[in-house]
Amino acid sequence: MKRSFQRGVIRWKTMILYLVLITSCSPALASSSKTPGIFFAKGKHHTTFKFFKVANLIIIPVTLEGVTVNLILDTGMSSILLFHKTSMPHLVLENKNTIAFSGLGGNKPVKGIRVDNLALEMPGSEGQGLSIVVLKSTQIPKVINNVRIDGVFGYQLFTRFIVKIDYKNQLITMTDPSDFKRTLLASAIPIEIRNAKPYVLALVTIDEISRPMNLLVDTGASAYLMISKKLNSSQPLGKQSRIPLGIGMGGILRGRSVMVNNFRLGNIQISKDFKAQLPNEKSYPASDGSFERDGTLGGGILNQFIVTFDYFNGLMYIDSPHNERNRVNTVATISVGG
Repeated sequence: MKRSFQRGVIRWKTMILYLVLITSCSPALASSSKTPGIFFAKGKHHTTFKFFKVANLIIIPVTLEGVTVNLILDTGMSSILLFHKTSMPHLVLENKNTIAFSGLGGNKPVKGIRVDNLALEMPGSEGQGLSIVVLKSTQIPKVINNVRIDGVFGYQLFTRFIVKIDYKNQLITMTDPSDFKRTLLASAIPIEIRNAKPYVLALVTIDEISRPMNLLVDTGASAYLMISKKLNSSQPLGKQSRIPLGIGMGGILRGRSVMVNNFRLGNIQISKDFKAQLPNEKSYPASDGSFERDGTLGGGILNQFIVTFDYFNGLMYIDSPHNERNRVNTVATISVGG
């Protein structure tokens, strides 16, 4: 376990991105003669396509105004962001709306320029009348593990389709809600949608003390688990140590780590120790607008499973990538970090 964690830290230092919880970024869509949004191609009710998995993140190639860009799929994201203007150099940014929003890693606002009424294409679907925000500057790198990263999106898919993510086979399936049929092998976990973001209640055990935690489910975070400093201050969490946390939209994430002995989400249980991150208050605010959260559940845990997001019925389905029939109504134990 120690050796696996050390390898993880080394990979992090060389370049693992811990991306980004945007707490207030939802630029309005421009007016259009057609309904804005992303829709299936004519005659389609579902589509399946490949993605790149990089540092526990989901990278989807998307054609935006005729240019292919690689976007991180993020349940914590309410807008389409481009990290670098060079990703789409032909965009005209003069006299556009400048907006500011907050992001992980610092207390200074992140600034960007909104561009409206753009078209987007994905396998089996297409978008129209969309707005994007081009950041003026960011510390997020252009390349992670030899894969170019141009931006991030999510809201436009999760609020329109039921989205199934098969991390092991690097496949995404989007389905029209009226045609969706869940697999009976999957565990149904209730989620609460707040500001278009999913939250789940989990039981986290540290030093043999179990605490219920309300967690943002964030496919745009590469860590296993992040716990807010506010919760740690009111209920000190075990023996802590300093650890490099990574990079967020607002800058460097600073803080500590703590060992989690057990993590339970519905009937899914992780009983092998793993490190959770405890960012300081400036790096990670505990409030998402008017809604308090105890932390974030990230891709380090999610990528062990097949995860389906059903915002329409307030459910998240979790299934083993091996489809083990004897796992139904039982506790599944997985290995984390090695």
